[in-house]
Amino acid sequence: MDLTIQPHKLSGTVTVPPSKSLAHRAVICAALSDGTCKIDNIALSDDIIATTEAMKAFGAIIEQDGSTLTITGADTNDVAHAIARDCVANAAHSADDFMAWNAWIKRAGPL
Repeated sequence: MDLTIQPHKLSGTVTVPPSKSLAHRAVICAALSDGTCKIDNIALSDDIIATTEAMKAFGAIIEQDGSTLTITGADTNDVAHAIARDCVANAAHSADDFMAWNAWIKRAGPL
């Protein structure tokens, strides 16, 4: 039997089995984006729920309807400023600790 295949544009929808690895990435990218994203066919495991809670802490708005998440991204400028502020505060605290430890070593003398 001879079969001839003619080029033709395809259209339609393909449903891919859910992947936790891709779901984490999709949730994080959507949460840090500007605007609203919809993620369908997501398996809501404990890990994925933990990721969504973390993204909510960054300021993302996440709504669930069955296996679909609708995510409105956080204001990433506010997130970046909060992270920078925490880093500066921790660095200053670490510097104070270092200076105190260094002064104590100088007073204690050689071991």
